[in-house]
Amino acid sequence: AGGGYIEKENQAYFIRGEGLVSSLEDIRNIVVKNRNGMPVYIRDIAEVGFGRATRYGAITGNAEGEKVLGQVMMLKDANSNKVIEAVQERIASISETLPEGIYINGFLDRSLLIDKTTF
Repeated sequence: AGGGYIEKENQAYFIRGEGLVSSLEDIRNIVVKNRNGMPVYIRDIAEVGFGRATRYGAITGNAEGEKVLGQVMMLKDANSNKVIEAVQERIASISETLPEGIYINGFLDRSLLIDKTTF
């Protein structure tokens, strides 16, 4: 669950937590303080509802406005050739299901670099 971020000097520390709540009612019933033995619930001090995530930036391309950017991160010690092959297969599979006019356009593929630099 997103919790925003804290800025300190030139760094942004993103806050993320994992919890056991599964509904707005669960959130309303969280105790935040005990006052003279009486629980103070979130519902007592706040309105609970759905919102939206804080936007942290945008990417644009080819003077065509905003785009969606995805990035593949490889696990340490993974086989780069196998990862690239798997990503390309998955992109091909996903591309078949996209609505007309929507496409995946890879713009940084390191396959050639890897082929030329590994033995």
